[in-house]
Amino acid sequence: MKRGLASKRDGAENNRNKIIYSITEDGRNYLKGWLANPVEKDELRYETLLKLFFGHEAGAEQTLAHLEAFEEKISKELPFLIGATEVLKKGISEDDTHKYYLLTAEFGVKTYQAYLEWCREAKVMLKEERG
Repeated sequence: MKRGLASKRDGAENNRNKIIYSITEDGRNYLKGWLANPVEKDELRYETLLKLFFGHEAGAEQTLAHLEAFEEKISKELPFLIGATEVLKKGISEDDTHKYYLLTAEFGVKTYQAYLEWCREAKVMLKEERG
């Protein structure tokens, strides 16, 4: 906002306090320049993975608890991503931008599905370790 790339306005509706942000023309120009730059880094950072990496120190029980919490979190979030893809698929012919939103949401769905598969496999391995 200080740089003039976005503006905000009060959007109180239905007795809810709401602030609506909009991109300015300067902001759109900045965004287009940023989009043209090469990607600097793609990172995957999960504290769960760090704790898993050092899981030998904590033991299988504690590590399993972290995995189960991660699995529960992903399981709860996945339906929202699937719902978003369904909505976007319906609107893809109405607005070309939906195609890009859909690709992003589908990446999330496939990633979360892979996370859940990995959780199941990791839990089996750790449970075998416990004996």
